[in-house]
Amino acid sequence: MPYRVLMELAIFLSPWAVFGIYRILVRDAEMEGRKAWPITALFGIGLVLAVGLWVYFIMREDRDRNMCREPSRFDPVTRELIEGREYPCDADIETIGEPRSRNPGDNADGVADAEADVEPAPPSQ
Repeated sequence: MPYRVLMELAIFLSPWAVFGIYRILVRDAEMEGRKAWPITALFGIGLVLAVGLWVYFIMREDRDRNMCREPSRFDPVTRELIEGREYPCDADIETIGEPRSRNPGDNADGVADAEADVEPAPPSQ
């Protein structure tokens, strides 16, 4: 956890550090009569760093591809926070959303039955 926080802090502060170095180098170049760095070079460096760190974090993620995650949610009835959980993926992920049959009234795969999940509406006041 501390490693991740430090890494995100470094990623957040790195543009300001690069800009500070750029300003120092430009000021020195202008004093010596040289041409300043082009902004496109800095943009390219930033783009390469951003994509590189994105790929790095994807490769470091320690998640099993066969596990699905249910996010945390708030239950308004009991007023409790229900923590997220990981569970084995039962359904074939590639078929989620495809119709089970050609009948337009059927549910798609991965979608619960309408009659089973509908809770009765609370009485209006």
